[in-house]
Amino acid sequence: MALFKSKKKEELPSLPEMNSFQQSSTMNNQIQSFSTPQDLQNPYGNENLNQSQPQIQQPFFVRIDKFREAKDNLVEIEKKLREMGVILSKLESAKEKEEEEINSWKEDMKEMKEYLESINSSVFNQL
Repeated sequence: MALFKSKKKEELPSLPEMNSFQQSSTMNNQIQSFSTPQDLQNPYGNENLNQSQPQIQQPFFVRIDKFREAKDNLVEIEKKLREMGVILSKLESAKEKEEEEINSWKEDMKEMKEYLESINSSVFNQL
């Protein structure tokens, strides 16, 4: 007794051949006549594209799974940035501690040099 029966795969019809894109001669003439961006004309009128025109807000559609994926990615990026901030603050505090330790060593070394110089001058200068 089989739970799953094998189904025969249906063959899909082949797609029609695509015609190659052919530009009209007027389009070729328009493209060749453009020399600078200021020469570009709005195809819906004679106004330049550079002029500010009120834009009509048209709805656009986004797949909800893509939207959620983008939102999740942004949340993950924010999380990583917070982690980077914590790590940087730890590095800065470690660097400050190292600087304090090095400065302490420098002071100790300076005191030792002064002590040795005082011994040297008091013992060997009296001879």
